[in-house]
Parts: sequence; structure tokens; C-alpha cells
Amino acid sequence: MFSLTPPASPGGTWTFTTLHSFAGGADGAEPSGPLTIDSQGVLYGTTSYGGGSNYGSVFTLTPPSSPGGEWTEAVIYGFTSGDDGAHPAGGVLIGTGPAWQTVLYGAGGANLDGASHDGVLYSLTPPSESGGSWTQTVLYAFPSEYQFSPGPLVWGSGGVLYGSTFAGGDDRCGSVYALVPPASSGSPWTFRGVYSFACGFDTAIGNLPYLGEILAVGGDGLIYGTTMEGGTANSGTTFTLRR
Repeated sequence: MFSLTPPASPGGTWTFTTLHSFAGGADGAEPSGPLTIDSQGVLYGTTSYGGGSNYGSVFTLTPPSSPGGEWTEAVIYGFTSGDDGAHPAGGVLIGTGPAWQTVLYGAGGANLDGASHDGVLYSLTPPSESGGSWTQTVLYAFPSEYQFSPGPLVWGSGGVLYGSTFAGGDDRCGSVYALVPPASSGSPWTFRGVYSFACGFDTAIGNLPYLGEILAVGGDGLIYGTTMEGGTANSGTTFTLRR
């Protein structure tokens, strides 16, 4: 983990600072996916490995209380490759829960030990008391036909989460999906398939959204993304999706 500080004057040199070096094991290893930052300057992210069981973790990095001090890393959840998923690679999003809690949302990969799902969408709720454990809740478990890859999530209007899958969907050539929050707290979230990409080298819109594909949702409600293959030269495309 590092930071880059801008120069004091135009044309100067940016300053590189290492904030944390991952040690593997319980500390986490191979950080992947985008970072997100809260209003207090705390960074949240994921590692693909480590975290106790070596199936990945969610971590925080807290800034020092005074300039120049050390940042503090803490693993707040370690994946077990059970029903909770494994090897997250898409970072987490910050949302709010009851009493304006900071709730995290993310995606975990398939259970490598043979569970019936092929990845999960989850939330992490902070402990009620300092020093307690964060609580993971699976919001949706992907069926095996989605061949889910754990890419980043993005917020849409109304608290809807959007993401993409690689080599999944109706034709197994990728998909875009939505996860709609419940109308009342505690009720299930609703999964909706938004679009399934067709297979074929000459598919104009493209197919196979790359592993870790980050979608963008515009203020007009359009969804923007990229594919790894397809298009006129079979070298991928940039696309939009509208209702």
C-alpha cells in the first residue's frame, strides 16, 4: 500500500510513501481491486490471499493521528472458502445500514472446495462494540452456470448494486447484473440479470467482460463497461446499456 503526495510547487517531484507492506498469512496477501475511503480517511480494500485461512481478506488502513506517523492495518474479515466465498478481488463499497452504520459491500469468488454456488455478493456489518468482529452476510449466491468472477461492484440510483460476470449469463459469454435492496430491513435482496452477452468473434457489442471489470453508472441511468473480446476486430468493445 502506498500514497503519492503532490509537489509543493508546479513541476516538482511527487513523493512516494509506503503505507503498509503485507506479510501474508493472517495479515493478507496480494491486495487486489480498488480501494475506497470513508469520511474519516480510513481506507478499505481486499486481498486475494491470506486472512487466516489463506482464502483472502477485507482490511482497513487507518491514518495516523499526527502527520508522519504510521498507518495501522487491520484485517476485519478472513474468507474461509465455505458458504462465505473465497479470493475476493474487487474491493468493497461503503454504504450505510441501521443507525447509519458503515456497512461494506463486495463480491467473493467461488468456493474451491465444491460448494453449490459460484461466488457470492456479501455485506460486512461492523461490531456493536469496539474490538468485536465484523459480521458477513451473504446477499446472493451465484448458481454455477454464472461462472462468476469477483469483479468490483458499483452503486446505482436507489441503492442498487451493479456488477458483471465473466463467461457467465445465458450463453456463458458474460453478463451484467443488478442486486436490488429490500424495501424493508432484513428482507432478502433481489438479483436481476440485466444483460447476457452472446458468444462469437463477430459479436458487435462484444463479450466476455474482463475479470475485475469495473462498470460505471451515469447520472442518466446508463451503464457503461468494456468487453475483452468481440467487436469488429474481435479486440473488445466499450458499450452502454439502457433500460
